[in-house]
Amino acid sequence: MTDNKTRKKEHLVVTYGLTLQEAETVKKSISPKDIVLEDCTGCITDVIARSYIAIIINPDNIDIEDLEILSSFYKEINSSYTEKIIFTKSSPKLSHFDNSLQFTVFSSFLEYE
Repeated sequence: MTDNKTRKKEHLVVTYGLTLQEAETVKKSISPKDIVLEDCTGCITDVIARSYIAIIINPDNIDIEDLEILSSFYKEINSSYTEKIIFTKSSPKLSHFDNSLQFTVFSSFLEYE
């Protein structure tokens, strides 16, 4: 059995600022034997330092400064990132995230339960 720290990139999904209901939706939607969830809320440097296949962010619960840091990070590595960036909903804060980056914004994340 492999512990979370030694799992490969293809097995990690990072979350940031999800509500309890959103986190439950994600947990129900994935196979725990194939995917590990890690909540990095409040520590944007952990998000940048980790290797993962996707990040799911509730834009209501991320500071604009952290959103700009994340956007700058992805812009700096340009097209070499393979992580899927997902926002649980639209928000005026997303104007601080570079539109040239590829990301998904759900109109209603919880409707996919």
